[in-house]
Amino acid sequence: MNIVVKIWKGDLMMRSKSLAKNKDLQRKVLCSLLAAGVMSVCISGGDVWAQPTTTVQYGGEKVEGGYRVIYVPLTKTDTLTVTDNGAYGVTTVQDRTITIDYGGNPGTANPAVQARADQNMAAYPVLNIFTQGDLTVSGKQTAVSGQDGAVNLSSSTGDITLSTNFTSSANLPANKTTAQHLSNEAYSTIYARNLYSKDKVAGAVTVSGKNVNILTAEQTMTGIGMENVKYGTAISGNGNGSVDIHATDVVVIRGAIESLNTFMQNKGTTGIKINVNQAAADTAKVTMEGLFINAADKSEVNIKGAAGSSITADLLASATTSVLGSGGKINVDFTDGGSIKGAVNAQNGGLVSVKGAEINGAIKVDGIDSEYHGTDTALTTVTADLSTYTGSEKGAVIVTNSGNAVFDGKQTLITVDADHAGKVFGVILDKGKAEFNADTTVINVNNTNAIGTWDYAVDVKADSQAVFNGKDVSIKAVKTDYTSQTFTVRDRSTADFNNSGTTIIEANSNASVTALDVKNGGIMNVNSDILAIKSEILGGKEAAINAIGIQIHSEDGHSQSTQLNITDKVNDFSIDVKGQGYDYDGTSYSSGTAALNASDQATATIESKKFTANVVFNDETASSDNNHNVMAGLWAADAGKIVASKATDTVVNVTKTGPSAAKAYAVWSTGKNSDISLLGNTTITATGKTASNALLAEDGGQITVGSEGKTVDLTGEVKVDGGSVSNHGNVTINGQLLVKADVASSEYTSTGESLRINAVSDSAVQIENSSLQNVSNVLDFNAKNTELSSSGSNYISAVNILNNNQPDVTASNTVNFSGDTTKITATATDGKAQGVRIGESNFGSGKLTTDINFGATNTSINVKGNVVAGDYYDQVAGIWEGEGSYKGDVATNIAFNGKANIDVYSQGGNAYGIFVEHGSEIGTTIIDFNDNTVINAQNANGSGEAVYISGDGVAVNFNKAQKKGVTVDIIGDITAANNAKITLAGDSNVVKGTVTADAGGIVLAGSDKATYIVNKFVTKDSVSRFTTVTRGTITVSGGTLNIDNLSDINKFDLADNSLIVTGKGVLKAASDKVFEADTSGKKVIADVDQKVLFNGGKLAISDTSYTLADSKVYSEALGKVDDSGVGANTKTTIVMTGTLQDQPVDNKATVDDLAPTGAVHTNVTGTVSTGTLNVGDGSSSGGTTGINNDLGVKDLDFSSTSGSGTVDASVTISNDTGLTLVGDGSSELLKGTGSNNTVTVGSTSDSGSAGTLTLGNAAAESSGGTLNANVTLQSDSQMTVEAGSFTVDKITATEGTVAVNAGANLTTMQDFTVGDAINNKTGTIDAAGSITAGKVDLQQGTVAVTGSLTANELSVGTSNKEGTVNAAGTVDVGILNLNKGNVEVTGSLTAETLTVGDSDAKIAVGAADSAGTLTAEDVKLGGASLMLDPAWEDGSTIQTASKAGLKFNGSQIDGKLTVGQNSVLSLGTADTAKAEAAFTDTGLTWGQNDITAALYIDYEQTMDSTKGGIKVDGSLTHASDSKDLAAANTATFAAGSLLMVAGDAALTTDGALKAGGTATNTISNGSAATLKVDSGAKLYIADAQADKQYTIVSGFTNSGSAVTDGGWNGTNLLLNKLVKGSGSYSNGSFTVSTQKVKASTALPGVALPNILDAMSSQTDSTYAGIKYLSNAISGLNSNAQTLAAVNSFAQGAENSGATRTGALAAMDLGTAAQEHLSLDKAAAEQSGGFGKAAVDTADNGSIWAQYIHNKDKVDNMGGVSYDGQYNGVIIGGDFADRGKYSSGIAFSYGSGDSTGSASKNEFDFWGLSYYGGIQNGDTNLIFDVGYSKTSSDVKGVIKAEPDTQVISMGVKGEKLISNGHGTSYVPYAGLRYMNIDTDSYNGSIDGKTAAHYSTDKADLWLLPVGISISHESVTDGGWKVRPTADIAYVWTLGDKNTAMDITVPGVNATDRLGYDIMDSGFFVGKLGLEAEKGDWTYGLGYACQKGSHAQNSKFMLNVTYSF
Repeated sequence: MNIVVKIWKGDLMMRSKSLAKNKDLQRKVLCSLLAAGVMSVCISGGDVWAQPTTTVQYGGEKVEGGYRVIYVPLTKTDTLTVTDNGAYGVTTVQDRTITIDYGGNPGTANPAVQARADQNMAAYPVLNIFTQGDLTVSGKQTAVSGQDGAVNLSSSTGDITLSTNFTSSANLPANKTTAQHLSNEAYSTIYARNLYSKDKVAGAVTVSGKNVNILTAEQTMTGIGMENVKYGTAISGNGNGSVDIHATDVVVIRGAIESLNTFMQNKGTTGIKINVNQAAADTAKVTMEGLFINAADKSEVNIKGAAGSSITADLLASATTSVLGSGGKINVDFTDGGSIKGAVNAQNGGLVSVKGAEINGAIKVDGIDSEYHGTDTALTTVTADLSTYTGSEKGAVIVTNSGNAVFDGKQTLITVDADHAGKVFGVILDKGKAEFNADTTVINVNNTNAIGTWDYAVDVKADSQAVFNGKDVSIKAVKTDYTSQTFTVRDRSTADFNNSGTTIIEANSNASVTALDVKNGGIMNVNSDILAIKSEILGGKEAAINAIGIQIHSEDGHSQSTQLNITDKVNDFSIDVKGQGYDYDGTSYSSGTAALNASDQATATIESKKFTANVVFNDETASSDNNHNVMAGLWAADAGKIVASKATDTVVNVTKTGPSAAKAYAVWSTGKNSDISLLGNTTITATGKTASNALLAEDGGQITVGSEGKTVDLTGEVKVDGGSVSNHGNVTINGQLLVKADVASSEYTSTGESLRINAVSDSAVQIENSSLQNVSNVLDFNAKNTELSSSGSNYISAVNILNNNQPDVTASNTVNFSGDTTKITATATDGKAQGVRIGESNFGSGKLTTDINFGATNTSINVKGNVVAGDYYDQVAGIWEGEGSYKGDVATNIAFNGKANIDVYSQGGNAYGIFVEHGSEIGTTIIDFNDNTVINAQNANGSGEAVYISGDGVAVNFNKAQKKGVTVDIIGDITAANNAKITLAGDSNVVKGTVTADAGGIVLAGSDKATYIVNKFVTKDSVSRFTTVTRGTITVSGGTLNIDNLSDINKFDLADNSLIVTGKGVLKAASDKVFEADTSGKKVIADVDQKVLFNGGKLAISDTSYTLADSKVYSEALGKVDDSGVGANTKTTIVMTGTLQDQPVDNKATVDDLAPTGAVHTNVTGTVSTGTLNVGDGSSSGGTTGINNDLGVKDLDFSSTSGSGTVDASVTISNDTGLTLVGDGSSELLKGTGSNNTVTVGSTSDSGSAGTLTLGNAAAESSGGTLNANVTLQSDSQMTVEAGSFTVDKITATEGTVAVNAGANLTTMQDFTVGDAINNKTGTIDAAGSITAGKVDLQQGTVAVTGSLTANELSVGTSNKEGTVNAAGTVDVGILNLNKGNVEVTGSLTAETLTVGDSDAKIAVGAADSAGTLTAEDVKLGGASLMLDPAWEDGSTIQTASKAGLKFNGSQIDGKLTVGQNSVLSLGTADTAKAEAAFTDTGLTWGQNDITAALYIDYEQTMDSTKGGIKVDGSLTHASDSKDLAAANTATFAAGSLLMVAGDAALTTDGALKAGGTATNTISNGSAATLKVDSGAKLYIADAQADKQYTIVSGFTNSGSAVTDGGWNGTNLLLNKLVKGSGSYSNGSFTVSTQKVKASTALPGVALPNILDAMSSQTDSTYAGIKYLSNAISGLNSNAQTLAAVNSFAQGAENSGATRTGALAAMDLGTAAQEHLSLDKAAAEQSGGFGKAAVDTADNGSIWAQYIHNKDKVDNMGGVSYDGQYNGVIIGGDFADRGKYSSGIAFSYGSGDSTGSASKNEFDFWGLSYYGGIQNGDTNLIFDVGYSKTSSDVKGVIKAEPDTQVISMGVKGEKLISNGHGTSYVPYAGLRYMNIDTDSYNGSIDGKTAAHYSTDKADLWLLPVGISISHESVTDGGWKVRPTADIAYVWTLGDKNTAMDITVPGVNATDRLGYDIMDSGFFVGKLGLEAEKGDWTYGLGYACQKGSHAQNSKFMLNVTYSF
C-alpha cells in the first residue's frame, strides 16, 4: 500500500491512492508543527469517500478532496490518544514505502516533516515514520525538523532520501565569508533544535536506512560571489539535542553541516550532536560534499564511514566566544580509509578528530583548548588548499594561541605540493602544541615557486611545543630557487622527538638548505633510536645561500638559552650535507656551509651512541667565485657550544673538491667562549684543496676532542688561531697541528693514553707567533705517549716554530711535553730535516719568549735527512734554531726533564743533534737536559755534530741541577762557538767525539762524583760569520776530569789558559803528568801551565802513594803558578788520594807536618799533640797546637795527648782558614776524645776573622763519618757538608751559614740553633742536601730548604725577632712553633703540631712559580694568616694545586684562612687526598675557567669569632691587597669556589662550620659573624643520603650575610645521582634538605634499582660492593658511565658471557657426536670416512678426534656484548655395530677466554657424551646424551669463579637422497634439550665480597632444520675426496632468556637481572672437505653461525681411524 503524506500549514496528511478499505492500515503518527496546532492524517478512501464531508471535532473524520482526513488537535494540556502510544505523545506511521513531498507555501519555511514544541512541555512530541522499503521526504526549505521534538525515520531494507530544493540569489556581502553567507541565507534539509525541553533527547532527528541521502539543491546559492558554492545546508542544529544518521551501505550528504549552540551559551548545555554512522551496526560508506562542517559552542558532529568514505567540505569546530571548554567538536572516523577535501579548523576551544582519512586541504587549530586529533592522518595540501598564517605566509597545519594538534595511529602523512609566492609551512606552531604519536610520521613540503622566501616543513614558533612519539618520523622540505628550511624551533619553544625508531629531517633545494634550525631560546630534545639530518643542494652543486644541516643560534639580542639535546637514548645520529652554500660574510645573507652550526650562546648536547656528520661537495665544474670557499662540519661561533658525550662515537667528514679555493673545516670553533667538545671515540676527516682542517679553533673558540680511554682519529690539519684545542685519549692526527698567535693567544692540550701526529710534506706541529699584540701560544702535550712525525722530500720539521714578532709587544710560545714517552720523528728523503725547528725574527723592542719543556719520562727525537756535506745553509738536526735577526728581547728555553735521546742521521753530511746559531742579535737560547741523555749524530761518512751552538746567550746544559745518577752519552762532536756555553753535569759524561770551545765555553759541572770521558777537547779562537771572538774555554766546576793525557794533542788541543778548574771542580792526574822537577824541587809542567787556568777547585793527585814532601812541593809548585793576569783569584787545592808512606805509620802524620803541605790528604789521619787545635793561628803553647795554613785530613787523632785516656778536644778555625775533615764514611772524625768536644768556626773576638769547616771532599773516593763535637759558627763563617753523610753532635750557628750540598747529608740529634735573638745575630741554613735534626731553633735568620729537613721540632723566631722558613724542598717536623716571622712553602711541609704565637705571622703555601703542600695535625694559628696561592700553569689539576690539610686543636679555627687561586684547603684532616677524592667524585673540572679554589671539611669545625675567618676565592693571589683576604668572623665563598663537606660532618647539631658569634649572641666588639656566598659558588656533600637535613654552616647573622641566588643551590648544589636536594639560608644557618631519587627514575635502564634505592652511599665503605656502587653513582660519572659501571657490576660473570660459553662448549660436543654418525658426514663438523661410518660401516668401530677453534662475537644480547674464543679437542670411539645400531662415547676438553665491556673470563671446559644411531637404508636416527662443565675465572669489575654445568640430550633424523653420480643430499631435522646450571657465586673486589649472584637454571630447546650436500670422487691415487656444504636454521625455544638474583653485602635488597643465553634463532652454514684412504679419514672445515645478536665462526680439523 502506498501512502503519500503532505504537510502544510501545520497539518500532516496521509493519503492512500489505493482503494483498500481497511482502516487498520493507519500508521501511528505523532507530529507537532505548532504549540497548538492540528495533526491531520489523511488516508485515501477512493470511491468510498468520494464526497467531501464537513469538519469534525476532535477525533472526527471527513472527506476532503477525495481523501479521508482525521483531525488531531494538540494543545499544551491535551493528551494525545490517537493510538495506544498516545499517552506518551508518540505517533508512528509505518508502511513498506513512504514518500512525503511538501512544496510549501510561498514565503514560508515549514518543514515537510516536523516534531516541534515552542514552549516547555511535560511531554515532547515524537514522530516515527517506519518503512520496510524506501522512504522519501522532500521539502522546499527543510525536509525534516525536530524542534524540541523528535523525528525518527527508519527503513529496514530500503533507502531514505531527504531533500530540499531551496535556492537563493542573494549576493555575497563585502563583510561576509561564503560560509557565513550560506549559513545566514540557506535552510537545512535536516534541522534539530532543543530550546525548551528539559529532556536531553528532545530536539532530535534520527534517520536509519540501508542507504541514506541527505540532499540540497545543486546550486543553492546563485548570487554574485557565491558561484562556487555548489550545495546548501544539509544538516543544521542548534541548542541541545541530536541528529543521528544510521546506514548500512551508503550515506550521501550534499550540503553543509552546521552544529551550533549559539542560543544556549548561557544555559550550560552541552550542545547539539550530529551523528553519522555512530552505532556499531552502522557500516555505510559516507559521501559528504558541502561548503563546510561546522560544530560550534559545545556542539558535536560525529561522522563514521566505511572504506571509501569521503568528505568534501571545510571542517570548523569553534565557539562564538573563547570561554574555556565551550568549543564544538567534529569527529570523523574513516578508520578503514576515506578522504576529506577541505580545510580543517579548530578554534576557540573547538575539537576536530579525524581517523583514517586522507585530507586534501589544510589543518588549522587556534585558541586555548582548541585541538585537532588525527588518527592515521594523510594530509595532502596543494597551493589552493594552503591555510593563511599571516599575510602571504601559508601552511598545511597551523596551530596557534594555545591550540593543540595530536596525530595518532599507524601513520601520519602530511604532504604539501605548492607553487606559492609566499612562505610555505608544512606545520607551523605559534604558541601552540602538536603531538605526533603515530607509528610513522611523514611530513613532506615542496614549493616550486622561485620567489625568494623560505619554506618550512615544521616551524615551531614562539612558546610552542612539538612532540614526536611513535616509531619513525620523516620530515622533508623541497624548495626551488630559495631556502628550504625543514624544521625550525624558536623563541622559548620546544620540540621533543621521543619516537622509538628513526627520525629523518631532510631539506632539498637548488638554492639554499637548512634541515634544522633551533633559535632564540628554542629547545629541541631527541630520544629517537636513529636521527638522520639531510641537507642537499640538488645535484650537490653550489648554493645561492645556505647549505646547513643544523643551526642553533639566537637573533636580535635574545637572551634565552637555545638548546639541541640528543639524548643517550639515540643510537645513531647523523647529519649529511651535499653541496656548498655561499660563504658566511658576517651578515644575515648566508649562514654558510655546515653540518651543525651553534652560535650566540646556543648549546648542542649530543649523548647518542653514534654521531656522524658528513659534508660533501664534489662538483669539479663549480665556479671559482671566491664566495664558495669554506665548508664546515661542526661549527661553533659567538659563544655557541657543541658537546658530544663520552659515550658518543663521533665521525665527522668534510670533503670538498672542485674550484681551486676549497677550504674544508671539519670542526670549527670561532669567537670567544665558543666551544665544541667531542668526548667519545671520534673520527674526523677534512679534505679540501687550499685548507683541510680537521679542527680549527680561532678568535677565542675552544675545541675538545676525546676523553680518557677514547680513540680519536683526525685526518687533516688541526689549526689553533687565537683559540684552544684539547685532545684526550688515544689520539691520531694525520695532518699538521698549527698553533698561531696573531691577534689573540692560542692553546693546545693533549692528555690521555697517546697522541700521534703524522704529517706528510709538512711539519707535524707548526707554531707561529707574528702578533701585533701581547699574545702567547701554549701547547701542552700531556698524553702518556706522544709521537710527532713528519716526512717528505725536503724542508721537513716535526716541530716548526716560526716567530716574527712585532715591535713593542710581549709575546711567548710555551710547549710542554709530559707523560711516559715523547717521540719526535722527521724524515726528508732529498733534503734537510729537523726534529724541532725555531726560526725567529723580532723587529723592534718587543719581548719574545719560547719555552719548550720536554717533561716526559722518555723523550726521543729521530731525524733522517739527505743534504750535501759542507752546505752551510742546509742542516739535518734534532733541534735547530737560526736565521734570526733579533733586535728585541728574544729568549728560547728548552728543557728535557726526563730521559732524552736525540738520534740524527744524514745520508750526506751536516748531521746535527742540536744546531743553534745566533748572530749579532740580542737574545738567549737555553737548552737544559735534566736526566739521562743520549745524542747521536751520524753522517754517511761518520759522526756528525751532536751539539753545535753559536752566539752570545746560547747555552746547552746537561744535568745542570746535578740530579743524582744522571748519565750523558754523546756520539758526535759538541761545539760551543762565539760566546755560547755548553755544560756537562751528569754523574757520567761520555762524549764519543770532540768537545770544542770555539770562542765559546764548555763547563764540566757535575756533582762531586761526576766523571768525564771525552775523545778530545779543543779550545780555540774563532772567526764566525758574524763576529770575531778571542777565547774558547773549558771550565771544570764540578766532578772530576782526568788530565793524564793533557799533553796529547789528539786528546787535548787547547789554547792558552783555556782549561779552567774552579769551584767544586776537580782535575785528576798522576803527579808526573802535572809536575816536573826544577832546581827548587817541582814545578808545573809548562804545557800544563800554559793550558790550565787554576782558579779554585781541586787538583787530585792520583798517585797510589806519596810522601809529605811530595805533597808540599806539589802545593808549592802549584802556588807558584800566577794566573791572576788571566782571571784567576782563588787558589786551587791539592788533594792527595793515595797512601802517605814516609811516616812511622802509613796515612798518619801530625797536623804540624800536614798543614804546611797545603793539601788535603783524604786518607790521612792528622794527629794533634794537645787537646786544643787552632787552625789559622800558628801560635802554640803547652796545651795548644796552632797551625797557620788550611788543614785537610781524613780525621784528627787526639789520643797522644792523654796516653791511653781521652781528652775533650777543642778546635778553632779562624783567620780565613779552613779545616777539611773527609772521613772514611762511618767513623768518628775526632779520635781519642771525650764527650765534650767543641769546634768553633770563626773567631770569638770582634776583631777576629771567619773560618770554614768542610766535611767531605768531592775528590775523595768516599766521605762521611761522625763529627763528635759541638760546632759553633761565628760571624761570616761557614760549615759546608761537601760530600758524603755526616753526623754532628750539636750545631750552634748564631751567625754564619750551615750549607749542605746537593747529595750530601747532615744529621744532628741535639739542638741545632740558628741565630741569636738576644744578641741580634742572624744565622742561615742552606739545605740543598738532607738535614736531620732533633730540634732546629731558628731564633733569627733563614732556613732555606731545597733538599730536605727532618726534625723533631722546628722553632721559628722569638717573641721579638723574626725567622723565615723557605720550604722549597721537603720539611717534616714533629712540632712547628712559629713564634714570629714567616713560613713559605713551595715544596712540602708536614708538622704533627703547628702553633703560631704571633697574630702578625704569615704562612704562605705556594708562590708565583710553584705550588706547595702544608699538612698539620694539631693546629693553633692564634689569629695568624694563612694564604694558599700558586700561579696557574698549563695543565693544572687539583693534584698540582697548592694544598693544606689542617686539624685545628679542638676543631677551633683560630686563623684567617685565604684559599686563593689554584688552591685547596682541607679542615678536620691532614690527609689532602680526601679532598682530591671528593673533588673527583663531583665530576667537576679544575682550572682557571672552572673551579678555581676549594675548601673541604672532613669534621665539624668552629670558626673563632675574633681570630678565625675563611675566604675561598680563586681570584686572590699573594699580590692581592690585604683587605681583600680573609677577615676575622667572616666566611666568604666566591664564584668559582667549591665547598666540599663530608656528609657526617653536616649531620651534626651545628653543622660542618659553626661561627663563634651569632646575631643574638654577639662577640665582644659587638659584631656578628657574616656569611657571603656568591652566585656561582658550588657546594658538594660527599656521601649524601636521602631524607636528611644537612647543616652546612650555622651561627651566622642574617642581616649582614648574603647567600646570592644560585650560590650553593640549583646546579651549584652537588649530591649523588640518587639524591636530590635544595638549600636555604635562614636564622644564620644554611641547610640542605635531601630527597631520594628512585634509581629507575634517575638512571633509566639501571640493573640494580632496588639495591641502589636501599643503599646508603658511602664512597669509603668497608663493604666492597657499597664502595664500588657509591663511587659509580657519584658526580664523577655521566649517566651513561654510571649505567655502564652499575650494569657491568650487576652482570657479574655474564658480562663476559660465562653461561653462554658453557652452553656453546656443550653444544659443540653433542653436535660433533651426532654428525660423526651422520649420513652426510659433513667434514665441517665431523670426521670419519663417509663409507666407513655411515654407508660401509664395518663391525669393528673406529676412533676419531676433532680440533675446534671457535670465535664468538656477541653484540648487545640482553644488554651484554663481548668477544670470545676457545680451542678444544673432542676424542671419540665407536663400539662395534650391533646390526643397524651404532654407538660410541666422546670426551671433550678445551680452554679459552672472552672479554666483555668490564671483565675478562678465562675458562676451561670438559665434557663426556654417549651417542648412538639406527640406520635403516637411506634413513638415519641419531641421538646423544652428554654432560659438560665449564670453570670460569672472571677478572674485571668483579672477580668471580663460577662453574657452569650442562646436561644435553639431542635427537636428529635425516634422509639420504643420492643422484647416482656421487652427489648426495641429506635433509634433516632435530631437537636438542639442554639443562644449563651456573652455580651461585660471589663476586669480589680487592679480595672482599662485593656481590652474590644466584642464577636460575635454564631449560633450552634447539630445533635445527637443514640440508647437507656432498659430492664424492675418487682420485687416481685411491683417495676418496668429499667436499661438503650445509645450511640450516635453528629455532631456540624455552629459557633462552634467563635471570639471576643479585645481593650486595650491607644492603637489604635484591635485584633480579635477566640475560640472554641464545638468540631466538640463528642460521648455520658449513663448508668442509674430507679425504679418505684405507682406514684413515682426514677433514677440515669452517662453520659460521649468525643470529640477530651473536655470531660465531668455527674452524675444525678432523681425523678418524676405522678398525
